Amino acid sequence: MSYLRNLSIRNKIIAINLSTCCLVLFVASVVFVGSATLIYRQAVIDELDSIARMVGYNSRAALVFNDRGGADLILAALQSKPNITFAQVNMKAGTVLAQYHGAGSEERPLVSQKTDVHGHTELIHQASNGVTGYNLNLFGGFVDLYAPISLDGEVIGTILIESDLDIIYSTFVTNIVIALIAIILSSFIAFIYSSRLQALVSRPILHLLDTMRTVSTAQNYTVRAQRYGEDELGSLTDGFNEMLTQIQARNTELQIARKDAESANYAKTKFLATMSHELRTPLNAIIGFSEVIKDQSFGPVGNTQYCEYAHDIHDSGRHLLALINDILDLSKVESGAEELYEEEFEVPDLVRSVARLVRERAMKGGIALELDIRDDLPLLHADERKFKQILVNLLANAIKFTEPGGVITFKAWCRADSGFVFQVIDTGSGIAPEDIPKALSQFGQIDNDHNRQHEGTGLGLPLSKSLVELHGGSFDLQSKVGVGTTITMRLPARRIGGESEATCSTGKIEKIAS
Repeated sequence: MSYLRNLSIRNKIIAINLSTCCLVLFVASVVFVGSATLIYRQAVIDELDSIARMVGYNSRAALVFNDRGGADLILAALQSKPNITFAQVNMKAGTVLAQYHGAGSEERPLVSQKTDVHGHTELIHQASNGVTGYNLNLFGGFVDLYAPISLDGEVIGTILIESDLDIIYSTFVTNIVIALIAIILSSFIAFIYSSRLQALVSRPILHLLDTMRTVSTAQNYTVRAQRYGEDELGSLTDGFNEMLTQIQARNTELQIARKDAESANYAKTKFLATMSHELRTPLNAIIGFSEVIKDQSFGPVGNTQYCEYAHDIHDSGRHLLALINDILDLSKVESGAEELYEEEFEVPDLVRSVARLVRERAMKGGIALELDIRDDLPLLHADERKFKQILVNLLANAIKFTEPGGVITFKAWCRADSGFVFQVIDTGSGIAPEDIPKALSQFGQIDNDHNRQHEGTGLGLPLSKSLVELHGGSFDLQSKVGVGTTITMRLPARRIGGESEATCSTGKIEKIAS
């Protein structure tokens, strides 16, 4: 039945009905043909028995007076029976008194020449003892009947009558033809009837399937399947419609929640941008006045402790201003309001400028800072301020998580076909692979003992990643706990500026801090 699996539901129903109908009709036809054949077989035997009795009754006088001519006349009357092919009247002693040869009898062996395979000797013996018997040979196409001829209760002779089976064969063929015609007509009627009735089952299912495709393709959960009855398919339709109702309600809730989340996110971004702008004004004043006191621009301060406090205020203010700037930049990138002010600049000069900014911090931490960069790198076409911000964030972050005695290496190279590649490699504490997505998410901080020792908002890595992607580049972070971290930034070839020929090699390692 595996061939039915890929048929449509309509064709499956028709195929099941037709196959069931044909199977039932076939069994009924076999029973009909078989029973009709048995009936006609018995009818032939009964007819031979009646003929044998009649011929035997008429042949008694011929047997008593040994009248061969009279016996021949009696047997000649069998010409009215075309199915009788042979007849023979025997004396009790077994001698032949008279014979009759019908049409086609010359093609059959004589009784005396027949083998005893079918028990002719036994049948003759039984007939001599007053018992009627027959030998039926369906494949040979004949039936022999042996019957006694009695007078006053005494067997005075025997009679053999042989008949062909043409009537049985013709009846068998006729019955088969009738059965085949009945099967064909019934199958045709069943096909027409099934083609119409199958819609009672297939129509609701196909309609349900069309509704499902409409919902899936158009994402329209307002459509409903039509119910066609009160049966199981009707219950299935009700369940499907109820499921659509629940999905529609859930979808509406999700849309409302998404709109609320988008509104809240926009409000948050706008709030961060506004607050960052508002906070920078007083912070600039704090940084400016603390710098005046720290540098004693208007004369010496009476107590040196005040100078130290002013220095702390100045450092804290600059740190806070940097954090506010990061928040403002991240909110701009998130809202899509960040713009690039692109220009062409020298990469080695910018890298060394950034290295000088973080050199003091690296030296205080006992960390070696190395630059692996060529002086003949081509110009970079990008936003110089933002690119500098990226490098400062990455190098500062590497210094923060590298233990004393560690090494931080910055590499840069360029290829004419693939563009710029920048790498920051440190031997710091590293990040577990499962924590990397969290480290790159906004405001995401990895919760471990080492990170708790360092202050920060978790903005450095996600902000750098966003700014690199804003330039059309890619940002990749590979790390292993206890080994270190490698950050690779790639900028496309369209960022190569100027007329310089791009080189694929790195330069001599330059130590900035050790």
